[in-house]
Amino acid sequence: MGFVNINTNFSIDSPDNFWVQNPQMIYFEPYSELYNSDVSPNHSHSSRTMWVINFMQNPDESENIFYRLGLKERKQMLTNMLCPELDWEDAVFKKCFDSFPIHCMSSVKRNLKIASESLVKTTVLIGDTELTLDESHIEIDERGKKYVVNIKGTAPQIMKLQKDFNVILERFDKLAEKYITEKSKIRVQGGGRISKGESDTFW
Repeated sequence: MGFVNINTNFSIDSPDNFWVQNPQMIYFEPYSELYNSDVSPNHSHSSRTMWVINFMQNPDESENIFYRLGLKERKQMLTNMLCPELDWEDAVFKKCFDSFPIHCMSSVKRNLKIASESLVKTTVLIGDTELTLDESHIEIDERGKKYVVNIKGTAPQIMKLQKDFNVILERFDKLAEKYITEKSKIRVQGGGRISKGESDTFW
């Protein structure tokens, strides 16, 4: 099954905007369950919930500026701005959240998201790991006998992380190129065209 190409033109002035722009999602499980369980006027609560999911999951920064934030900062900002009453542990919400990348992203976009998250995690890990070299020192046991204690440094680990980072970055760049091409084709098929800014300076 192909992915659902959703409309991501967000407007905070229209609480039911997500369902208006993407009426097909009303009939698509598990999103239909979210929609049908919503008793707010014009299903505005579930609409805002879907926008939160989109902004948490969508790695396309030309569509989703919030993706530039860290995961915790993104979650906090979207909760405060869009849906303060959102229950992140709600079973229906979690089904929609987990299903969104599968249903609403192509395989290229999903892999791009994974590569992007891996880059962030590796960057943080490298930055948080103190660079140390191997060292040795003398200890004395309970019988007064001396022995050598060898302590491995973190330099080999950091070098491996940096190597892994370069591999992930290369994969990310290739996926970004594929995604731009894919997005351009979708726009053309839909009667529109990708902008120069989106094609030349995607990230």
